[in-house]
Amino acid sequence: MKKFPTSVLCLMCVLAGGASLRAQEKVQLPVYKELERSGNLFSESHNPTSLWFSPLSNMIDFQADYKLERGDFHDLDESSKTGHFGVGMAGRQRFNKVVCAGSIRYDDGKEFARRWNSTLQIADDNPFILGDSIPSDFNTQRFVLSGNVAYHPFDRLTLALKLDYDTGSSANQTDPRPKTDGMHFVITPGIQYGLGAGFSLGLSGSFNLMSESITHTVLDPRESYVYFRFNGLGDYSTISTGTSQSYPRDYNGTEYTGALQLAWDSGRGIANLLEVRYASNSEEARDGGATFTFLGGDYSRTGFSVSDRIRFGNERRVHNLIIGWQHKTVEGIWYEQTAYYDPEKNNQLAFKIQTSGLKNRETASTLQGEYRFDLLREGTPRFSLDAGARLEQSETIHYEGDGNSRKYTRITGGVTASKFFFFGRNQLTATLGVAGGSAFNASQTVQERLREVYTDPQFEYMTGTWMGGNVEIRYRRLFGNLWGGLFARAALKYYLGANTFTDRYDATDRRCFTFGAEILF
Repeated sequence: MKKFPTSVLCLMCVLAGGASLRAQEKVQLPVYKELERSGNLFSESHNPTSLWFSPLSNMIDFQADYKLERGDFHDLDESSKTGHFGVGMAGRQRFNKVVCAGSIRYDDGKEFARRWNSTLQIADDNPFILGDSIPSDFNTQRFVLSGNVAYHPFDRLTLALKLDYDTGSSANQTDPRPKTDGMHFVITPGIQYGLGAGFSLGLSGSFNLMSESITHTVLDPRESYVYFRFNGLGDYSTISTGTSQSYPRDYNGTEYTGALQLAWDSGRGIANLLEVRYASNSEEARDGGATFTFLGGDYSRTGFSVSDRIRFGNERRVHNLIIGWQHKTVEGIWYEQTAYYDPEKNNQLAFKIQTSGLKNRETASTLQGEYRFDLLREGTPRFSLDAGARLEQSETIHYEGDGNSRKYTRITGGVTASKFFFFGRNQLTATLGVAGGSAFNASQTVQERLREVYTDPQFEYMTGTWMGGNVEIRYRRLFGNLWGGLFARAALKYYLGANTFTDRYDATDRRCFTFGAEILF
């Protein structure tokens, strides 16, 4: 008998259980996300037992939205023009000693004139990227499934298990036609035990299994294209379509995360959560499939973080203060290889390893803080203010020849305010935010090849000064036992930098518009 994923079973339980809400919960339903962020001390923790402590018991949220982005102020391997349609459903159901939650979402989009990066789901800081320089229109699809079960067998003990499945694909119809398929599967168990006197201790871990495959296919052999096998800071090796018209790459990786949580609740409006995390991630790139093997680089990352959240207030006002620090070390092992045609394999293309060693090393530390204030009336948010700042310091050394390097210190921050209006059977949420970022002590020494078109623009985007803001309107109306609503969001980022490394972004901006509808019950 075929077994259903836990997330599917969770959704079935939610639907079977219905969404019978108390009168108070029905009023709170349109703002359940705000209640979760402000009222659940464990909402941002790694431990899936946080589901048990959610202030809202039962709900189903169905949403469909369309998002479009325009503007040239974007990372180099992103598109100046994108459009994405998404539809999803999330829900939870509380039983006697069990809380069950699940979500499912599908996204379908198009990215115009994208180049340099054909990957989809590898780590963001993995330097071993495969791509080409031909602008192409990519069709992308993403399917995300999640399920979480929390079990509270007796007063002091809570157990939980969370499963996440994320799969996606992208492809275009322009030579050399990269097609990418990726997948992440994550399992996260957790436990929390009450120690007494308001203290509790939690322990959680996760295992993340990822895979990704990229295949380039050329239909017109009269044209010759170049595949760039990047290995950090714009350094690369190449192979042409004249040598191999079909060029595949496979990524395989695993990530292990462990976290420890110590919580304290005074029972008089003051609570605190201290969390420590450690994560280790590795990914391998292998090219050629069954035809040949080219070692595209071995990536590894270790990271450590600590955060503390204090919550205090009463039934009218709630304050949350979060301070966190993270540190990571990223290393990349590169293999110098030479191509030859193996006479023992009918003169097929092959590669011979000459040397190997540490090619790329990045160390980065981040200090961040967030303050959130919520004004409540009868347990329901009426106004919220969220302010945060992030200070990041990074240094990358690329061991090529005399060595290349990149380092910067940058700060980003923003403030967002939301006002929640309730009138009759109607609810309106108005949100306004401002944000910005800038870097100082930014410098780099890199190779001249691709510097003008790739390396310098990439670094300018990372370190350039920008300002932006967003506005959002959400309207819901109660129809019987369900809320129906519409929402619209607009966001803007504008480049204010001094064109230190390139003038590519001079007077550019990034505009994002989102429109959608939702049903809550």
